[in-house]
This record gives sequence, structure tokens and C-alpha cells, in this order.
Amino acid sequence: LRSGVWLRPDNLPAAAVPAPVAEQCAFFVGRPDEAGDLDVAALFAVHEWAATAHELLGGLAATHGWLRDRDAEALGETFVIAAATTRHLTLDPLLPKQLLPADWPGSALRQSYDTYQRDFARTWRAWYRSTLA
Repeated sequence: LRSGVWLRPDNLPAAAVPAPVAEQCAFFVGRPDEAGDLDVAALFAVHEWAATAHELLGGLAATHGWLRDRDAEALGETFVIAAATTRHLTLDPLLPKQLLPADWPGSALRQSYDTYQRDFARTWRAWYRSTLA
């Protein structure tokens, strides 16, 4: 084992592990030494991740109006917000619901990003077609 080894809660059924993954990975079962409940925040920066996700949700909400109005001038700015969202989503620890704070914004951020992608594509296509005319 080496630095950068990923930890993951035991929330995937054994049957769900695809053969290529099983061939390339080592699986361990472990429990914390400390008595009592596991402090998820000590292992994963869930509160920091959630705070940034809430900020990005606000930014994406603004893009929805601009893009629904087919404001081609907003394409660049909305792309920057979407890039930040994409980077942030790659850092989601993807923990089971039982280990997440009650107000976890992961699903909402993914939904908002999906809406952004649809609206961005529609606005970009309209802009592109207008340049061909």
C-alpha cells in the first residue's frame, strides 16, 4: 500500500463489484480504534464540501435565468461556474446517506448542473446557428 490509498465505507454489495475492479483492487474490512460513533468529518471534509456546494448552487441558479433567456453573452461566465462545479463534484466523497449531514447538497448540485448543461447546449446551439445565417 502507498500514500493516496482510498478509503470507502462498506456500502457496496459484493455482487456490485465489476470483475475488472475486483482484479485490480485489494479489499479490506476495518473499524476505527476509538469507541463510539465514527466521526465522518474527521475522515472526509463534508462540511467544507457542503459549504462550497451551496455557493456553487447559488452561482448555477443565476446561470439558469441567463441561459433560459438565450443570452449568448453569458456563455463564457456560465462556463466558468460550470467548470468549478465539475471540479467540485469530483471531490464528493460519495458517502452513504447514513454518514452524510441531513442537508447534504450533493444531489441538488448534480441536478442543477444537469439543468445547466441542457440550457447551455440550447443557448450555444442557438448562438452558433445565428452565426451561420
